[in-house]
Amino acid sequence: MPYGAPLDYFHPQPKKDSCFRALYVGRVEPRKGIHYLLKAWKNLNLSDAELCLIGINEFPSGWLDQYQDLFRYIPPVPHYSLNQYYSSASVFVFPSLVEGFGLVLLEAMACGIPVITTPNTAGPDIIMDGVEGFIVPIRDTEALQEKLDWCYDHPLELSQMGKAARKKAEQLTWSQYRKELQKHIYSLFNTLK
Repeated sequence: MPYGAPLDYFHPQPKKDSCFRALYVGRVEPRKGIHYLLKAWKNLNLSDAELCLIGINEFPSGWLDQYQDLFRYIPPVPHYSLNQYYSSASVFVFPSLVEGFGLVLLEAMACGIPVITTPNTAGPDIIMDGVEGFIVPIRDTEALQEKLDWCYDHPLELSQMGKAARKKAEQLTWSQYRKELQKHIYSLFNTLK
């Protein structure tokens, strides 16, 4: 049962540059699959492109240094300012290995940003592969690389995915979540009678 998208404070804004930007928001740690993302990004070697990681760095001290020239790191920022970062992205990448429900997926979608994620993030519950973004297997550097490369090579199609992501986010409201939760609770109580 998908959570509601935060539509009241996350919304599309015009992208202010032409740089292809892949964005990750969350804890920067192995459990989130960041090391696979960094390897994929390194293999791509794209021009006029940037990988941006926002969040608390929880890798061992110095571990990210081997990739320091490949990405821009931004320490945690106030939640209300994330809209500007999402809106500066071309694609949101969330390669988590283990996750409950990654609310950042809905935040990105509410900003009109397509998503690349894994089946372990609730991604399959909220996006259709190839429509609002892509679902890739966990720990699959090649799949991440392939989808990032596709996004880079297909800006028009990526823009359409972003519009589809926003449209899907508009359907996933907190009101809808409450209705579904209520329905499931009533159904559960009725089976116990």
